Amino acid sequence: MKLAINLLVVMAIASVIGTVLQQNQPFADYRDQFGPFWFEVLRALSMFDMYHSWWFLGILIFLVISVTTCLWRNTPRMIRDMRRHRVVIADKSLKNHHFRQVYRTAESREGLLDLAQSTLSGRGWHFQREDAGEATYLLAQKGRLNRVGYIFTHLAILVICFGGLLGGNIPLQLKVLTGQIEPQDEMNWEDNTAFRGSISIPEGDSVQYLYLPFGDSYLVQKLPFEVRCDAFDIEFWETGAPKSFKSDLVILEDGKEVKRQTIEVNKPLTYRGVTIYQSSFGDSGSIIRFKAYRVDGSEDLLEAQVHGRIMDDKSGWSIEVTDFRQYNVQNFSDNPVAPEFQDVGPSVEFVLRDGQGAWKYRIYQNYQNLIERWDDANRQWSFVNLATNPEFMRAYPAPFLLSIDHWEQKRYTGLQMTRDPGVWLVWVGSALLVFGMGVMFYMPHRLVRIVVRPSEEAGEHEVYLVGTTQKNVIDFAQQFYVLGQRLTEALGKPVEEGHPMELLKGRAHQA
Repeated sequence: MKLAINLLVVMAIASVIGTVLQQNQPFADYRDQFGPFWFEVLRALSMFDMYHSWWFLGILIFLVISVTTCLWRNTPRMIRDMRRHRVVIADKSLKNHHFRQVYRTAESREGLLDLAQSTLSGRGWHFQREDAGEATYLLAQKGRLNRVGYIFTHLAILVICFGGLLGGNIPLQLKVLTGQIEPQDEMNWEDNTAFRGSISIPEGDSVQYLYLPFGDSYLVQKLPFEVRCDAFDIEFWETGAPKSFKSDLVILEDGKEVKRQTIEVNKPLTYRGVTIYQSSFGDSGSIIRFKAYRVDGSEDLLEAQVHGRIMDDKSGWSIEVTDFRQYNVQNFSDNPVAPEFQDVGPSVEFVLRDGQGAWKYRIYQNYQNLIERWDDANRQWSFVNLATNPEFMRAYPAPFLLSIDHWEQKRYTGLQMTRDPGVWLVWVGSALLVFGMGVMFYMPHRLVRIVVRPSEEAGEHEVYLVGTTQKNVIDFAQQFYVLGQRLTEALGKPVEEGHPMELLKGRAHQA
């Protein structure tokens, strides 16, 4: 039991780590984040795909075996106790109860039994009576279903572990360990019962393949359906940060539409056991048209695509567009308490190359306002004048100057797809765990026995009032005190007692 509890603690700590440390990212990202040494340590511990690691799945298997054994051994006995608890107990146990009051009286046995039953009646106690020789035992219980809480709590752990094992996809992990799967292999839908991967879909395109992280590489998961992105929409805060983004998705089977839904963060789409989450977005190749101002005074247009490269035939320089941002919000206020945000328009980041070096720049659509020079005679901006400035040419050696003339935004939606047949078991197990813990904490098992037996003194009887509880001792002490008072009123002062209030004071003093 102690080992199982320690393993549950290890699992809880590991789950926290797995939540904080983003799972299933490219190894290069982890290497940059943690450095070579800690990257190797964490990889050896399988921390980058922790929920599929050998040690995590091993803990789940051990807990399944341990909890199953525990339930197998204890459940029948608990069910028997709930139906009919042991009424007769040994004299030694009777006298060792902390909650104990003993009376000696000349009342008749039948009268004492009537008194005992009336003392416990109407207070929600479940009665059992049993004779043992000349003694009669009357057992009253509350919270018999407390044992149900124990059973449900252990059953919940078992169900959650089963869910984790289903999501861990043990058959696939065994194939990985035995080398039956290589990077970039295509996975069969029927064989791969659980996976988590990501894909990027440009607006208007569809995909039927998913990329699953696999160490430094990936596996290709073919889906039994296509996912098409009809539209992608994004809203921004006044600071320029994304406020919300959503995708209009269509599920296709054999070219026919079977489901359509707009998804956004925390509002996924589920189809055939695959849940599709909105996770990211980015530029899928926006088209940028530049106006090029040349040193000879001429102007012409150049068109490039984000993540693409073009050659300028006139100069021999290449232009590689690396990024495009539609919104660029800046704070133009010097007062940090009262910011003044303003969108300064689209910007493009690009790299210029001439075969000898590369220069990286970012320009805005109103780029001229930042660097333009004005001719004093006609107040017209002239790149020719800038080209004669040695300081400017060292910073910008290209024989042309670019500005944004026109742009056509194209985005992709980043989706995460998961197939986890065990997730519903985890939810069911969690509900069982809450129910079981609630029953155990709020329905404590309480026992009260009244024993009537002949006394050593001729013609007298002894009446034992004893009780026990699992939790909430103070509340039970008050109930026991009330029961004792009812007997005291009828039988007089007890000749022996283990007073509940004295017991509580003693425990408080020891603590």
